[in-house]
Amino acid sequence: NGITRFFQIRSCKVYLFTRPNAVRVVAELNRVFPVNAPAVLVYRGTADEAAAADWLLSQLDQPANQPGPAPHEQQLNTPRDPVAHVFYLSHATTPQAMQEFVNAVRSATRAQRIWPCNQPKALAFRGTADQVTQAEKVIAQLDKE
Repeated sequence: NGITRFFQIRSCKVYLFTRPNAVRVVAELNRVFPVNAPAVLVYRGTADEAAAADWLLSQLDQPANQPGPAPHEQQLNTPRDPVAHVFYLSHATTPQAMQEFVNAVRSATRAQRIWPCNQPKALAFRGTADQVTQAEKVIAQLDKE
């Protein structure tokens, strides 16, 4: 039993194959498959997992340097790591810089569910409300020119 959904990637199709990993990490949805033409993600899971994937993909399917639709945080229907959040970065210009943000946030929050998305420059994050607050502080410190 489960729900099958399709998500049409509209912007930055070159990054189609990074989106499934973000969904797997943050939405805990393992059955996610990219289809190169016509740039679609197919995923299957429970209603809660599909809703989390829908929200996350809407946040990440944005033109360069443009944040997704507010709110950038989603409460998940799970007692463990109940908050998903997307952080948009202004000054991470390389994949290495994105990884440095991931490492710093992981170190400060002890959260493991973080995935960098190079386009838009964003970190997909899942954790507790306290971990989100800690991550916000770390990112505010680092995301400066």
